[in-house]
Amino acid sequence: MKKALFVYMPVVHAGIVEYLQDNPETTIVLLDNRKAQTVNKYLERDIRALSAQEIQVALEGYGYAQVLIADQFNVASLLGSFTELVIPQDEVIEDFLQQFAPKVSATTISLFVRWTKNISSVEHKVPSDRIISEDDFTKDMLDKLELTAQKSPDWWRQIAAALVVDGQIISSGYNAHSPSSHSLEINGDPRSNFDAGQGAGIYTSIHAEAAALAHAAKLGVSTNGADAYVTTFPCPTCARSLVAAGISRVFYRDGYSLLDAEQILKDAAVEIILVEKKPH
Repeated sequence: MKKALFVYMPVVHAGIVEYLQDNPETTIVLLDNRKAQTVNKYLERDIRALSAQEIQVALEGYGYAQVLIADQFNVASLLGSFTELVIPQDEVIEDFLQQFAPKVSATTISLFVRWTKNISSVEHKVPSDRIISEDDFTKDMLDKLELTAQKSPDWWRQIAAALVVDGQIISSGYNAHSPSSHSLEINGDPRSNFDAGQGAGIYTSIHAEAAALAHAAKLGVSTNGADAYVTTFPCPTCARSLVAAGISRVFYRDGYSLLDAEQILKDAAVEIILVEKKPH
């Protein structure tokens, strides 16, 4: 055996089929996503995913007989038998190799198989004039919000936000889908039809910032002059809402692929502050 493509393939993807048509001598090695769930929690969230065994049957039905399955127990020996290994840019595969086959070298190729964390949260470089907070309160606040964000049912971007006045949280929220938290599993994700940064206004969720603002409105609490803490830099729509609500400062930790919001906030004299993680 010579060349292999190692991939996490939750559905039979046209990109993979095209790749195999162009590279007929390549053996495809599928990550056993059922077994790998025990070592990678993110695989549990891809509810639509077929098992590797089902994908194997489908690919063999397309006429590709060179389809193997790797798990954490056999991946090192299986991939080590190939002279050339290629992988898509996918943190699930990269982490799996690093953990269970660290001696196996692989070449990363441009091949879209699914919405990965990298594709869906591409960050722009931090502007040179960005204010960076060194305050423990802001760092602790973002640390807590990162835990809150995990409540979101969104499988590829989990965000939480809080509105703060005089050091006290007056409202908070995280991105959640409507009409139910299972909307993505039932109807699919409309964002899968767009590249990162495209169609920013098309989504089935209420964003974390909007949820926090709506909760404050429901409680009858004024947000004028409040600070907003968000785990991920706001999208343009949320930036407009924050400006309209009278937010004075936005503290954030992770970047976002659309920075239209940056100009929206700056034009409204909203201070933007980056909060980095505490060093371990």
